[in-house]
Amino acid sequence: MHLQDLLPQLLTGSALEYASRHPLHDVLGVRSRGEGHATWHVAGLSAELISDALDDIQVRLPFPAPTSARTALEESAQLSANWRWADTRNGRMLLADVSGKHQPALPAVFRDLETGVHQLRELRGARACGGDEVSVDKQQLLALLQPPWWDSQSVVELPNGWELRPTIGAHVIPVSLVIDGDRVRCRRLVVSSGDTDAVTEAIWLQALRSNSRLKHSRLVLVDGRLMAEACLHRELISGQAIVAAARAVAVAEHRVRMSLGILREHEEIAAPFAAMFAVHDVPPG
Repeated sequence: MHLQDLLPQLLTGSALEYASRHPLHDVLGVRSRGEGHATWHVAGLSAELISDALDDIQVRLPFPAPTSARTALEESAQLSANWRWADTRNGRMLLADVSGKHQPALPAVFRDLETGVHQLRELRGARACGGDEVSVDKQQLLALLQPPWWDSQSVVELPNGWELRPTIGAHVIPVSLVIDGDRVRCRRLVVSSGDTDAVTEAIWLQALRSNSRLKHSRLVLVDGRLMAEACLHRELISGQAIVAAARAVAVAEHRVRMSLGILREHEEIAAPFAAMFAVHDVPPG
């Protein structure tokens, strides 16, 4: 049974026995709304869960959205899991997605998503939620960067981390892997800032639009550079998870490279684009 089929039946008599054994049933605060939809009550908020036929779940969290594209992309970089601000047809929204392929990890995934909600509140000035951070063990991580997941041609150790080299189609797309406290981050530079404010703003706005279409990765601003990124909490790190994260980052960069490159190189296109989308319908965040 797929998660899409299970969600409408969660906590109903027809599926109660099965659901009680299903990992999603163990996620505190999840309630079915039917037809592949559910709500997740977290930290005083109510997020919408939408499941697709591939067992991926998109999480949509109502939260006041930043009006600045730069702020939205910088905030995204500071959140756990793959939370990111995204410009959608319904306005600027806080999104994340969860793979249902590794169902036993779902409770840990949702705990990491909840951490992101608290982080966002801290960024907006709320009191820190506390908790001691346990760093990722480098030696344990190094053991996961070995066969069968990686070989000497696809991983290279660097002074501050590793370069992973996933293959997407016929292309090898290098991705950096670094330890950042209690998680690891896979990143790849997408594009540098434009030569004018209009070009830079257009790049940022298009990045937010792209964030609504990416899966298991996000576009973020780090020190003024637009990066494709995926991060994994230490509880969720495995050989397979690192491979999936590196591939998600490589795919994200590959998909957005052309559109963002056009904006960067052609101000005559970027300027009207920025003017058109700068006044964005920011609600419902």
